[in-house]
Amino acid sequence: MASLKGDRKEIAHEAADLLYHALVLLQAHDMGLADIAEALRSREGKRR
Repeated sequence: MASLKGDRKEIAHEAADLLYHALVLLQAHDMGLADIAEALRSREGKRR
């Protein structure tokens, strides 16, 4: 919704919530940003 309204402050708040929950999820499974980076590298150059 914040994006549709163009409200940069609210976009930042929603993005912060998204990142927080993603990091909590990763931590709960003993994973980190390195795991995400590897997943992204494995997709490089591939189209779905």
